[in-house]
Amino acid sequence: MSLHRIEPASVREEVKAAGFVLEAESTMLANKDDPHSIKVFDPSIKGKTDRFAYRFVKP
Repeated sequence: MSLHRIEPASVREEVKAAGFVLEAESTMLANKDDPHSIKVFDPSIKGKTDRFAYRFVKP
């Protein structure tokens, strides 16, 4: 079953492999109460999922 989620570490690794450098990250979109075990489209969590924000630059 696909939960339509991606691990933050996977994003970092993939973007760094493309030649970008992580310049900044933020937890302002984080939601510690998200169980990570239900689809992001489930009405109980939709719009309130645990998210992340990265800023990458190309050197």
